[in-house]
Amino acid sequence: MAKAGAGIPKRIKATEETPPQAVGCTSFGRQLPKLGRCKQRGTNPNLGIVLKDGRIATVSFLSRKDSALELRRYINSLIAENVYLVHDKKYSLKEQKEWKRNSLHAMGKGGYYHIVARVDGKIAGTTDARRGRLKERNNVSLGLAIAKPYRGVGLGEAMLRLDIETARKLLKPKNIWLSVFAPNKPARALYKKLGFREFAVFPKWMLHKGKYVDSVCLILKR
Repeated sequence: MAKAGAGIPKRIKATEETPPQAVGCTSFGRQLPKLGRCKQRGTNPNLGIVLKDGRIATVSFLSRKDSALELRRYINSLIAENVYLVHDKKYSLKEQKEWKRNSLHAMGKGGYYHIVARVDGKIAGTTDARRGRLKERNNVSLGLAIAKPYRGVGLGEAMLRLDIETARKLLKPKNIWLSVFAPNKPARALYKKLGFREFAVFPKWMLHKGKYVDSVCLILKR
């Protein structure tokens, strides 16, 4: 694994024949404490993931170097597509700058992190983990989003595996869980593949495309 400041990231293949077992997260995990100290200075060493189509995704923690304009373009493209996200209103640049500032502050305090994947210099996906509050603090929730041009090539699975390993390394939770819109069958299939099991359903909970749909909660069982 390259040290901070080194040029070429380690490359891990994501293929149907060879699933990205933790997507090289063992190597990534050994650097996470260092990444945590570097995140505010924007000197994150990157992890490289070779996707099924041969493209390479570089993955690092959110840092001050990340452009609020680019982050805004990414999230607003997902909102415009009306994918299964809780966000339903596009963000202004001012709002995005505030989100970035608050996110970096939360990362500095611990209990939260945000990871960004890029392909050819463009944001391809993000994942994060957040510790619960007070008596729920030993439970960690995960989030994942992949831009349309980068779906179906193994990036989502790779990033979720990475998120799980990172959460275990940094946050040491008793439980890892996430929620999903019930109609989002591809996401539910991926989560089950990686060991998540459904444990609760909130009926008619999320408003999506003018209709209320169930929200399904899943917990990691392995």
